[in-house]
Amino acid sequence: MGRKSSFENASKPTLKSLRSSAQHDPVSIALKRLHDDVTSEEVPDDFLSILAAIDRKIASGEDSQ
Repeated sequence: MGRKSSFENASKPTLKSLRSSAQHDPVSIALKRLHDDVTSEEVPDDFLSILAAIDRKIASGEDSQ
């Protein structure tokens, strides 16, 4: 076949190199901070109530059609 482009010859970045570069990237830093904030929030009581109602409905067999 023909010659490979420089893009095709480029080596794939490793997970270690991606993590290293992400530590200095402002977008990566902001996304990680946002993710950490969201995952550390408590689940709202209303949402827990909805999940409990769904569990009760499934357990009682009401959802089978």
